[in-house]
Amino acid sequence: MKEKDIEGRTITNAIGYCHCKLHKGALNGWQIRKHKCRGKHCKWFELYPGVKLKDGYVNKRRKRK
Repeated sequence: MKEKDIEGRTITNAIGYCHCKLHKGALNGWQIRKHKCRGKHCKWFELYPGVKLKDGYVNKRRKRK
Protein backbone atom coordinates (compact mmCIF):
# COMPACT_ATOMS: atom_id res chain seq x y z
CA MET A 1 0.00 0.00 0.00
CA LYS A 2 1.36 3.43 -0.91
CA GLU A 3 1.49 6.09 1.80
CA LYS A 4 2.97 9.55 2.24
CA ASP A 5 5.97 9.58 4.57
CA ILE A 6 6.97 12.34 6.97
CA GLU A 7 9.18 13.89 4.28
CA GLY A 8 6.37 14.07 1.71
CA ARG A 9 7.48 11.15 -0.47
CA THR A 10 5.37 8.13 -1.35
CA ILE A 11 6.61 4.86 0.19
CA THR A 12 5.37 1.29 0.03
CA ASN A 13 7.30 -0.20 2.96
CA ALA A 14 5.75 1.71 5.86
CA ILE A 15 5.84 -0.01 9.25
CA GLY A 16 4.66 2.83 11.48
CA TYR A 17 3.05 6.25 11.60
CA CYS A 18 3.90 9.58 13.24
CA HIS A 19 0.93 11.58 14.50
CA CYS A 20 2.91 14.76 15.29
CA LYS A 21 1.26 17.84 13.73
CA LEU A 22 4.62 19.14 12.46
CA HIS A 23 5.29 16.15 10.19
CA LYS A 24 2.44 13.66 10.04
CA GLY A 25 3.08 10.62 7.91
CA ALA A 26 4.17 7.05 7.54
CA LEU A 27 7.62 5.79 8.53
CA ASN A 28 9.78 2.95 7.25
CA GLY A 29 12.50 1.18 9.25
CA TRP A 30 15.27 3.50 8.05
CA GLN A 31 13.36 6.62 9.11
CA ILE A 32 12.52 5.16 12.52
CA ARG A 33 16.22 4.55 13.17
CA LYS A 34 17.22 7.95 11.73
CA HIS A 35 14.78 9.89 13.90
CA LYS A 36 15.31 7.61 16.93
CA CYS A 37 11.56 7.35 17.54
CA ARG A 38 11.80 4.26 19.73
CA GLY A 39 14.86 5.45 21.67
CA LYS A 40 13.13 8.71 22.57
CA HIS A 41 9.92 6.87 23.49
CA CYS A 42 8.10 9.30 21.23
CA LYS A 43 4.44 9.59 22.19
CA TRP A 44 3.44 10.41 18.60
CA PHE A 45 4.92 7.24 17.09
CA GLU A 46 2.62 4.29 16.38
CA LEU A 47 3.92 0.95 15.14
CA TYR A 48 1.55 -0.90 12.81
CA PRO A 49 0.03 -4.13 14.19
CA GLY A 50 2.00 -7.28 13.37
CA VAL A 51 5.36 -5.49 13.06
CA LYS A 52 8.06 -6.16 15.63
CA LEU A 53 11.14 -4.01 16.24
CA LYS A 54 14.08 -5.52 18.07
CA ASP A 55 17.24 -3.61 19.04
CA GLY A 56 16.66 -0.98 16.36
CA TYR A 57 16.24 -3.48 13.55
CA VAL A 58 13.02 -4.29 11.80
CA ASN A 59 11.65 -7.80 11.74
CA LYS A 60 9.73 -7.74 8.45
CA ARG A 61 8.38 -11.25 8.82
CA ARG A 62 4.63 -11.22 9.08
CA LYS A 63 2.22 -14.09 9.43
CA ARG A 64 0.95 -15.29 6.08
CA LYS A 65 -2.49 -16.76 5.63
